[in-house]
Amino acid sequence: MKNRFILYAISLLLTCSLQAQSLVEFQSIAIENNPGIQSSYKQFEASLQQIPQAKSLVDPVLSGSYFLRPMRTLMGEQIFKLSLNQQFPWFGTLKAKGNAVALRTEANFQSFLNKKAELERRVAETYYPLIEVEVFLDIEEEHIKLLNSIYELAENQYENNQLKLKDLFEIEIQLEESKTNTEVLKKRKTSLHAQMNALLNRSLENSIQISTEIETTNLMPSEASVEQHPLLKSLQLQEESYQAEEQFSRKSAYPKIGLGVEYVYMDQFSQNGMQFGGMQMFMPMLSVSLPIFNKKYKAAIQETQLMQEAIELEKQNQYNQLNAEYSRYKAEMESEQELLKLLAFKVKKTQQILDLSYNEFENALISLTDLLVVQQRLLNFQQEQQISITALKTAETQLNYLTYKNID
Repeated sequence: MKNRFILYAISLLLTCSLQAQSLVEFQSIAIENNPGIQSSYKQFEASLQQIPQAKSLVDPVLSGSYFLRPMRTLMGEQIFKLSLNQQFPWFGTLKAKGNAVALRTEANFQSFLNKKAELERRVAETYYPLIEVEVFLDIEEEHIKLLNSIYELAENQYENNQLKLKDLFEIEIQLEESKTNTEVLKKRKTSLHAQMNALLNRSLENSIQISTEIETTNLMPSEASVEQHPLLKSLQLQEESYQAEEQFSRKSAYPKIGLGVEYVYMDQFSQNGMQFGGMQMFMPMLSVSLPIFNKKYKAAIQETQLMQEAIELEKQNQYNQLNAEYSRYKAEMESEQELLKLLAFKVKKTQQILDLSYNEFENALISLTDLLVVQQRLLNFQQEQQISITALKTAETQLNYLTYKNID
């Protein structure tokens, strides 16, 4: 009883592991496991560490000097002295620099979101062709079954001298063609499995189970705008970061203030029987930098202004491209929906014609050629229907990418 239970548990586990997975499940696995996505996120995390660096003051400077020959003064012999100095940039300089780095970090996060959206798109672009191959295999299987059935009827008619031998050869040719198509489809299926497993960062030989059921009715093109696309957001944040960088460059042209303290050790000495010195001295220090060589600051300001203009132009260019692609795939999606209605009608009517033709051939009312023509026409319509479904879902995938919004 125990062994039977173990076998049942193993069987149930294997069954669950081979259950068909949805597109969303494949996309979630890819986002979790794909090394390209992980690398992109690590780069974003690394950029976060630049923010505290940008907001920090420069390290204080501690310096000291020792007199090889003590310098005598009335306050004593100077032996050594120590000084500690801390430099402070102009007011608001560190804040501007920190803002620039923080905005660049946000831009890096938007770049990560774009790569995430691109990965989801690539998974979908592999997922729907996989479904297409599975459906094609089912169509070919049904085609072969019907051809075998027709072949049996044709053999009986041939034996009764109602059919010529060349007609049997015609069926054999179509059977062989269908079998070859099946083998080609299986090889394509293996290739697509490898592509999907690569996106999921798994062994290329891993088994993949998918459902061939796809929702194709009541699909409406997305009316969302491309303005929220991560690529545009990233460029916007980069432009804002250069605006903050410009403020940083302007403030860098102002003087830097240094505050410090100096300690001088004075030893006692005797002269003419009198004791001198022995005092310890602390002196506050103030220093101000003189930014008289300001060409570098003007150049830095000019650089940030030019970069803002360049990014603004690139943002407009990117927006135009995304908008053009949006219009293209929206129109493609609408066209494929109309085409699918026509193909569904053709498949339905051709199937009815085939059923009637099969009965007529069985009763020797039509020729084998007429029956095979109808059968081939049905096969073509079924394949065109699935190709149109793949094109429809691919267009939907592209629209989802173009109107991508992070909802995590």
